[in-house]
Amino acid sequence: MSVLERLTNAAKALDESSTKSDKEPVLEQREEEPPKMSKSAMKKLRRQQEWEAGRGKRADIRREKKKQKKEERKRKISAGEKVPSQKKKIREGKVIPSDMRIVLDCGFDELMNEKEIASLCQQFTRCHSANRTALHPAEFYATNFGGRLEARQEYVLRGQQKNWSRYHPTPKSYMEEFADEKEKMVYLSADSDETLHELKEDEIYIIGALVDKNRYKNICDDKAKTQGIRTAKLPIGEYIRMSDRKVLTVNHVFEILSLWLEHRDWEKAFMEIIPKRKGLSALDEDSSREQSIEEESTSEKTEEAEDEANTADGIEMPAEKRIKTTE
Repeated sequence: MSVLERLTNAAKALDESSTKSDKEPVLEQREEEPPKMSKSAMKKLRRQQEWEAGRGKRADIRREKKKQKKEERKRKISAGEKVPSQKKKIREGKVIPSDMRIVLDCGFDELMNEKEIASLCQQFTRCHSANRTALHPAEFYATNFGGRLEARQEYVLRGQQKNWSRYHPTPKSYMEEFADEKEKMVYLSADSDETLHELKEDEIYIIGALVDKNRYKNICDDKAKTQGIRTAKLPIGEYIRMSDRKVLTVNHVFEILSLWLEHRDWEKAFMEIIPKRKGLSALDEDSSREQSIEEESTSEKTEEAEDEANTADGIEMPAEKRIKTTE
């Protein structure tokens, strides 16, 4: 091969390699292009960005409202008007912690959408608030804790939950956390055949941390029975009447247990915690009303019987000979 041919081949090889190297970045660039977002996803992202951008502005608005409220209060006091006390309500009695454990089973993360996860996160905060102000605060556990719920809680509370007293979140299941106390576990479910009449200090009461709008029927009851755990429902039907289905939110169940520890009174706990929109009324009121109606009806029937007994062929008997059917 001549020198000219060698130079020609070398030039071709160099040209091919440079062409190839020029094309490769284009391919790499195409591979790194992000996937196209749907319109709904783009709207959601935009709303999230707007929310984050407005965080400082919202804080300024809250501060301004607080300042105005404070100035308005001072003005009313100067004018001699009555203003409500700002002192926080303190429950009467000495705080005596309870050994009872209330567990929120967070093993349903994949069954909820983002809105339901956000709602559950709020319910967690209400559970803590109820436990913090209780006369007999229980040990508050969150098992199978993680996933979107943990991320949401961290995002909303900014780490404040780490300072919650008597709060024990764990990625472990309740079967692992209380491995040697299976006989003490009671999974609360509105679908259970057994009714819970009394809480015990040494027992572990499990609440399914699930917001599902009743999509998953019997899910908690079936789960517990599969694991060989006792299930029970709150004695709602024995104390109050509800026009709605007897399924409560996570925080309502938690608050009812907390209030029962204080008063040892199911009716009081139900009437105070369950929202009035569920159309509840105490059974004593209903039974008293029914008894009153029944007594009125009996009284009317008795009077009719006396009138019939004291009248013969349309002639009224003398008073001294009348039959008296009641004393």
